[in-house]
Amino acid sequence: MSPLQGVNSRIHYGGLRRGAYLVWDRERCWHGEKVGVCIRTEKVDSGAKVDIDIAPEGPGDPVDTLRGKSLTDGKIDQVYTVDWKGKPLGKTREFVLKATIDGKLKEGPSNPLYVELDPPVFSA
Repeated sequence: MSPLQGVNSRIHYGGLRRGAYLVWDRERCWHGEKVGVCIRTEKVDSGAKVDIDIAPEGPGDPVDTLRGKSLTDGKIDQVYTVDWKGKPLGKTREFVLKATIDGKLKEGPSNPLYVELDPPVFSA
């Protein structure tokens, strides 16, 4: 039997899952530094609107949201300044990315970014 006969000769309508890969451009930063927010997608049209939430790892409300970013050739590379003074963060120091693409496809979380929010302590 040839490979395109029987079950293999039919169209399968299962579809392919659209998806996104979210990543910080580094693993650790100081408060006030600029970091890169990178998104790579598969099977998502260019021009799709993306909302990116920056949230504490685990449960909790987002610290910041980047709204209305557009995909160009299936990717977004955004420079973001970590400026969260005055926000109630508690003891949380690890933050992840979560994205909503076209208002319906939810992706994430990314690997965490460890943010040094307190000034360094040096001994004399």
